[in-house]
Amino acid sequence: LMGITRRGLPETMPAAPNLFKSDLAQKCLGDDYKYEGKVEAKSALPQGVAIKGTVTRAEKDGKVAAVVELKKSLHKVEIVGKIDHVGAASVSAEHASLSPGFTVKLEAGLSGKSAKLTADLKRELLTASSSFDPFKKLIAANGSLSYRSVSVGLSSSYCYADGKQKGFAAPEGAVQYGGGHYQVSANVRKWGDEMSLRYHHSFSKDVSLGVSLDQRTSGDKNKETNLEFAVGTEIKIDPTSTIKAKLSNEGVISAVYSQKIKPNATVKISGTVDTSRLTRNNAHKIGIALLMDL
Repeated sequence: LMGITRRGLPETMPAAPNLFKSDLAQKCLGDDYKYEGKVEAKSALPQGVAIKGTVTRAEKDGKVAAVVELKKSLHKVEIVGKIDHVGAASVSAEHASLSPGFTVKLEAGLSGKSAKLTADLKRELLTASSSFDPFKKLIAANGSLSYRSVSVGLSSSYCYADGKQKGFAAPEGAVQYGGGHYQVSANVRKWGDEMSLRYHHSFSKDVSLGVSLDQRTSGDKNKETNLEFAVGTEIKIDPTSTIKAKLSNEGVISAVYSQKIKPNATVKISGTVDTSRLTRNNAHKIGIALLMDL
C-alpha cells in the first residue's frame, strides 16, 4: 500500500454513506440539533431571481454572522452568488441538464483564493462524485452501488501538495441494508481505527427510532479505544409540528421542537443538557431558529 497514508479523509471529502439514497438514522440523531440563534428569510425578486438572507448567532462565542444569497437559472445553468457580513463573496454555477442524473458544479471565491470543481452522477443503481480543488491541491472521489436492498460505498482522495498530507488518504468503506421498516448501515475509516454502526426503525409513519455506535482507536503504541453510543427518536405530533430527542452515553440529553406557525414560516427550538456537569458553564444550551419563505 505504498503512497497511502493513515490520515483521515479531508473535510472536503464526503463520507461514502452520504451517497446512499437515504440515511434515515441521521434524521433522528444528527439533523436539526443546533444550539444557535438563527433567522432565515427567502423571497423572489423580479426576473426569476431568488434571494435568501441568513443571520446566525454562534453557539460557542455568540458572534453574529450574516449571509445574503442570490440564485437565478440562466440557460439551464443555476447561478448562485453569496456575500457575508465581512465582504467575502463567492459564486457558483451548476449545470444539471448535460445528461440524465449528471451534474457539474464550479465554485469560486471572488478573492481568487478558492475554487472547486465537482461532478456528480446519480442513477438508479449507481451514485458517484468527484471533486478537484486546485488551491488545496486535492482530488477526491467516492461512489456507491445498489442492488435491491443492499448498497456498498467507497471513498478516498489524493493530495498532491508537498508535506505530510501528500499521497492517498485511507479509503472509507460503507455498506447499508434496508428491509421494510428498518435500515442498518456500517462504515470503516482509517484502516479500522474508526468504525460506526447506524440503525433506524420506523414504528409508523409518525414515529421512528435511531441508534448509533461509534468506535475510535487512537495512539500509535499504546492504543486507546473509545466507544460512543446514542439513541434518538423523531415523533410527528401533527402535520405542522415535530419533536426530536436523543440521549448519548455521556449523559447529554438533547431535544428539538419544530412548529410550522404559518404556511410560509417555521420555528425551531432546540435545547441540550449535559447531566454529567450540571453546575459547569455551557452545561445547558438553547437555540432558536425562524425560517421564512416570503
